[in-house]
Formats: sequence, structure tokens, C-alpha cells
Amino acid sequence: MSLSKQLFVIVSALFLIIFSLNFLLSVKNIKSYLEVEAQVHAQDTATSLGLSLAPYIANQSDPVMETMIKAIFDMGYYRQIKLVNPDDKQLVVVENNEDYSEVPKWFIDALPMQAASASTEVNSGWALGGKLFVAINPGYAYLKLYEQVKSSLGFSFITFIVALVLLSIVLRYVLLPLEDINQLALTIADGKFATIDKLPWTK
Repeated sequence: MSLSKQLFVIVSALFLIIFSLNFLLSVKNIKSYLEVEAQVHAQDTATSLGLSLAPYIANQSDPVMETMIKAIFDMGYYRQIKLVNPDDKQLVVVENNEDYSEVPKWFIDALPMQAASASTEVNSGWALGGKLFVAINPGYAYLKLYEQVKSSLGFSFITFIVALVLLSIVLRYVLLPLEDINQLALTIADGKFATIDKLPWTK
């Protein structure tokens, strides 16, 4: 194998390692961000909705509570919102276990995400009126992560190919003086002594 090919293989391998590590770290950071974002979203929803339900929790059969919970549920990506009384009797429960078919199962198995959930107490005056539980549907987070991974993978692949092309051009240019010296050595070996008119600049 020629020197240029050896250098090309070595530097390409280093590029591949760097790109792979960078890609994996990027995916890990995006996954962590989505998990934190989902947890914050669940807690914010539980807190704000709990405060909104407080004036109505005294009357546990008040239909306003169900209307408010369903309105919030329809606006977000939730798996379940549940309101129970102090005795853990369910007052309102809305669920959505929809899975996003666009995300392949192997992707979900390879990158398990923690399901975000939060809870808060709903008080009626100074007394505990009930508890509110909010769980985020992880399917949406998986969809965003899957789309981001596909986008990042495509960008990384294109960048890697461009880098290899540039590397090939640079190596060809840098090693050109060695090719001239090699040709001169072969000429001398044949008994024909010659000189290189344009001296190489490479040290």
C-alpha cells in the first residue's frame, strides 16, 4: 500500500471516530434535553392546573373540573391526567396511549427514555381537596428525537464525505514532491542522472 493510501486510511479512520463520538454525544444530549423538558412540562401543567381546579374541588361532582382537565389534555402531549379525592377515588381520568408509528421499535429499545410524570395537591381552602397526576406521552419525545437523529446522521454523513474528498486532494498536493523524488530515484536507478527543476517546498 502506498504512503498516500496509508495516510488516507489512517486519517479517514480518525475522522470516522471523531464523527461517531460527536454524533453519539449529540444524540445523548438531545435525549437528555427532551427528558428534562418533558419533566418540566409535566410539573408546570400539574401546578397550574391544580391551582385552576382549587376553586371547584370542594364540589367533587362539579363538571367544570372535567371540562378544564379535558381542555388542557387536548392541548398537549399527555398520556394521562388523573384527579383523585383524598381517599384516592378517581374523580376525572383522561388517557391517550397512542404510539407514534413513525418511530421504529428498535429505535425505542436502543434509546429508552424515562416517562415524565408529576403530581400536585389540590387544596380547598386549608383542607386537602384532592391530588392531580400528570403523565407525559413519551411518543412525541421519541418522534422528535428520531427526526433529529435522522437529520444529524444525514448532515454528519455528508460532512464526512466532503471531508474525505478534501483530505484526498490535500494529501495528493502535499505528497506530490515525494512522487517527484520517487521518479528521480527510478531515473537514477536506470543510469540516467537528472535533477528536479522545481524544488519541493514540503520540509
